[in-house]
Amino acid sequence: MSVSAAATQVGSLLTDQARTVLETTSDGVFILDRDWRFTYLNAAAERFLGRGPGELPGLNIWDEFPLAVEQKFGSEYHRAVRTGVAVTFDESYAPLDTTFEVRAFPDHNGLVVFFRDVNDDRRLRRQQEAHAQLTRAILDSLPAHTAVLDSGGTITSTNMPWDAFGAAAGLDAASWSTGVNYLQVCQRAADAGDRDAAAVIMGLKEVAGGARASFSYDYECSTPDAERWFAVHAVPLLDHEGVIVSHTDITSRVLSERRLRHQAHHDDLTGLPNRRRLLQILAEAMTGQDDATGVAVLLVDLDGFKNVNDSLGHDVGDALLRDVATRLSAVACESDVVARVGGDEFVLVAPDCDGDAATALADRIRASLAKPFDIASMHLPTAASIGIALSRVTGGRPEDLLRDADVAMYTAKARGRDRSQVFSPALGESAHDRLALAAGLRMAVTRGELFLHYQPIICLDSGAVCEVEALMRWNHPERGLLFPGSFIELAEETGVIVPISRWLLAEALRQVAQWSRQGLEVAVAVNIAAQHLSLGTLFDDVSEALGVAQVRPEQLIIELTETDVARDPERSAAQLCALRELGVRVAMDDFGSGYSSLGQLASLPVDVIKIDRSLVKDLGTISAATDVARTIISAVTQIADSLGMATVAEGIETAEQRAAVTELGCTNAQGFLFARPMTAHDLVTSLPLTGTSPSAHAAGGPSC
Repeated sequence: MSVSAAATQVGSLLTDQARTVLETTSDGVFILDRDWRFTYLNAAAERFLGRGPGELPGLNIWDEFPLAVEQKFGSEYHRAVRTGVAVTFDESYAPLDTTFEVRAFPDHNGLVVFFRDVNDDRRLRRQQEAHAQLTRAILDSLPAHTAVLDSGGTITSTNMPWDAFGAAAGLDAASWSTGVNYLQVCQRAADAGDRDAAAVIMGLKEVAGGARASFSYDYECSTPDAERWFAVHAVPLLDHEGVIVSHTDITSRVLSERRLRHQAHHDDLTGLPNRRRLLQILAEAMTGQDDATGVAVLLVDLDGFKNVNDSLGHDVGDALLRDVATRLSAVACESDVVARVGGDEFVLVAPDCDGDAATALADRIRASLAKPFDIASMHLPTAASIGIALSRVTGGRPEDLLRDADVAMYTAKARGRDRSQVFSPALGESAHDRLALAAGLRMAVTRGELFLHYQPIICLDSGAVCEVEALMRWNHPERGLLFPGSFIELAEETGVIVPISRWLLAEALRQVAQWSRQGLEVAVAVNIAAQHLSLGTLFDDVSEALGVAQVRPEQLIIELTETDVARDPERSAAQLCALRELGVRVAMDDFGSGYSSLGQLASLPVDVIKIDRSLVKDLGTISAATDVARTIISAVTQIADSLGMATVAEGIETAEQRAAVTELGCTNAQGFLFARPMTAHDLVTSLPLTGTSPSAHAAGGPSC
């Protein structure tokens, strides 16, 4: 019988049932006879060994797989046959590039071998182990306290921050470690009244059940020693067989947001509510106000606070503002609210407060602030102008109430400061008129509504016109002709004065140039606002205007009041000296109405002193005031003459006044006695202009 036939005979000994089992198993199965020949292989064995169906039966295993005899395959198979004891082992077989798990069972006919390719299993296990290590590493690298829950809520895995937090907090391991049912722990807390725990349970169940893709919730976890906040976040596992839960410490964020909210509604310097918060407070107070009394708003503005900052520095100014805030809070009632709305302005909101009570409160505030403040080893007195607005009068919005208090406060300042003023509709109308006037003033130059009149200045010794003063007029489209007294102060408050002054300078020099072309050499005096000195642009503005008009510097006189110069003497002197070196003359207007003393005349960089009309008006009469005025004017003219300055007596209306100022030594005069302000055309046609060159008048005053 051939070898192949013998193998077939052995294979046929398998029952149909056994053959069916062997052919359907995933393990490879082959049978060897005592001569190490294959007598049977199932399909899996042929596939693992890389052979076709029916190829190996009858062939010797060591001939077909010669390297195997030197490995465990050879030694273990022989041991099993020799001892009759089954063997199990794993071994790699290089030619097939795989590893087998082998179980060999000896019987009297030979050896039955079951084997499987374990490369895939091992690779899968290695991948699973690597995945588990990676997952663990990822979990541990997360700063949040993170745990993985199964579908029932049991903790299956935690990261190092989770474990460390539990240990540091002294938590019972039964409430936070692996194997604990997290949902049950939360449920116990919820049953004890913890609303946060109840919210977390609901969110986790919705995530686990697929009702939502994620869940986030912020909760407080403070102790008596420290405030702490956490954010819990949950997402489902990919197969929805569990949930990943993380707890992130958000204490810094919560405290930072709280600080930002506080800063958004409170003043950094004083800690008081700011304007934004004040409007909210006002809205709440006005909503719940007592109809019989209403809400009172007191706007407190410190008088002269800018001088504190300018002279003593902002550190002292800030300290003063903080102390003022403290005193206002002390004066306020428990239901009142004190706020700082900017700069040196504070607001006190008093619910259920009528006009009399608000005025009494303002008086208490003023009395409190009148006591000197001890700051930086100094006793600083202060005062305040207080505007009062009542919701019963104003109605409307919180913004309207603040606006009316602001109007009342400015009225208090205009009426002398250090006082209070209750808003009334009449004040509102006046403020509205001022706003309308201010709006029109901004457009007056571009609309061509401003024009100039000129008033002659007379040489007293000859009676001739030696120069003219340019005086601004406003042809208002609705109010008609307006004089400077009705709009110059408003122009200074609104910042329009500088462009208006530049227009005045350019227009006056344009007229001087036109007169020069007509053969009339006349100098013009132009009033300049103090803001020009503050900005430091006076020299540049004058130089540019002279260049554009092609007018000699000697034909221009710049007039400033002694009050203007006194605001910043050093800066003013530097600019005035530069103008005088250019050839422009400088006149001090309204001397005697401000701060300068006779002793200061020698240090003033001016060429002309214009004596204020308040000293001139009583001349020509017999009174004590006349004697005082004559003494002052005489002293001024003597000092001016010794310094080479000209003097102009303003407001001359009678012959007696003219005679008096001539006797007292004034060189020039100006007033209705000689001529009223008039147009340039009327000036030329009605007055005998001498055509005297202004350069003939020598510049006087102290040198620069």
